[in-house]
Amino acid sequence: MEPVYERFGRQLRRVRKSKGLTQADLADRAGGLGRTSIVNIEKGTQRVHLHTLIELAGALAVEPAELIPAAPVRKPAILAGAGTLPETELDWVMKVTGPATPTTEPREKQHRAATKQGRAGRNQPARGARIK
Repeated sequence: MEPVYERFGRQLRRVRKSKGLTQADLADRAGGLGRTSIVNIEKGTQRVHLHTLIELAGALAVEPAELIPAAPVRKPAILAGAGTLPETELDWVMKVTGPATPTTEPREKQHRAATKQGRAGRNQPARGARIK
């Protein structure tokens, strides 16, 4: 299954245990879920629909947002060798690059788009140049 569901399952388990509930207790409170579903959700092997998220949050008396795990922060590529940078330089790089944001397009598609955009102006005459 996808890592986001595994992280969601771990978060659900933490909150459930902090409330002193068993998996069976949570299933009973959540209504349409069985204990097996709670087990599978906590293991990250069962996807959670929005209405299920809301039911689980209600059963735990928390806001749905408390069950959603934070997205992992991806470091900029420049930090791949960050172990060799002094702390002050590392801080500067993080300040300049800002937080990394995930992209929705595969790298090949981004590269093709950038290459295509770069080629668009190659055959253009320079500004002010005379065309014969």
